[in-house]
Amino acid sequence: MIFFDSLINLSGFEQTHISLYFNYLVAHPHIARAFNKLPFDHKLIWARNFVSEKFLGV
Repeated sequence: MIFFDSLINLSGFEQTHISLYFNYLVAHPHIARAFNKLPFDHKLIWARNFVSEKFLGV
């Protein structure tokens, strides 16, 4: 997965964060469909916002 590999190499993203985000997308297919249509840079922003909201101080 290109997106996963890109996130794991960025500072501030741990495998737990990414796994939780993908779990969230699977549980919310309407959000996952919108997410999938985004340009790559916007996907990074969405993922970073999710991690920041769920893991305070990240």
